[in-house]
Amino acid sequence: MFLGLLYMEIYIKRDDPAKFIIEFKRLLIWYRINGSEFDAKIKEVSFFFLAYLKRITTTNPHKMRLLITLLFLSFSSLTYSQQINIDEFIADMERNKTMSLSYVDAMPADKFSYKPAEDVRTYAQQFLHISQGLIGLSSNGTGAAPIFQGENLEATEAYQTKAEVKRIVTESYDFAIKSMKEMDASTLNEVVQRGQFKVTRLGWINKAMEHNTHHKGQCAIYLRMNGITPPQFQLF
Repeated sequence: MFLGLLYMEIYIKRDDPAKFIIEFKRLLIWYRINGSEFDAKIKEVSFFFLAYLKRITTTNPHKMRLLITLLFLSFSSLTYSQQINIDEFIADMERNKTMSLSYVDAMPADKFSYKPAEDVRTYAQQFLHISQGLIGLSSNGTGAAPIFQGENLEATEAYQTKAEVKRIVTESYDFAIKSMKEMDASTLNEVVQRGQFKVTRLGWINKAMEHNTHHKGQCAIYLRMNGITPPQFQLF
């Protein structure tokens, strides 16, 4: 990030608007994905842009027009890249849904109360926890009103059966996928605060996937301990 700002300053001195805009766009994308203070960082980067614009306004009108044109194209392609990002996450979420349901199907119905130790979740509770996390984390990103509000899924006795787990896992994924399809991709860089955590909308969606994968990995061990080979991982 610091090097990006340094490069922008160098391109100002070299009077190179094309490379300046490339670095400007690169920093915007970096801040959008990794930054928790996007607005403040934009102001910092914009200082360099305004300094360059002021410099060439009077000295080189042709380069000023070129700079503005490149800036417009840069923001247009940035919006396009945001849509690509959300489409890729939707595809990954759909793939993850298939994998999770294959794990649910793999465990016999009479083993959903199984847990390898007294102080850990049962197999059913693992997937109910996955579902609750998926709903909460993805809704932080999409802004959609969560389903099963006010319920503690893994603590609800009626949800502990294989049939109910499969239903809830399906509904949680369908909720996340639908809300991702309906969200405005241009808001992916907005920061949403939940408690002490400040994360972009894209970051919250990524956390939903990360949480899902973590607990599904634990479920693979549950299957192995019952002599069951976990379903083949689906990378694509």
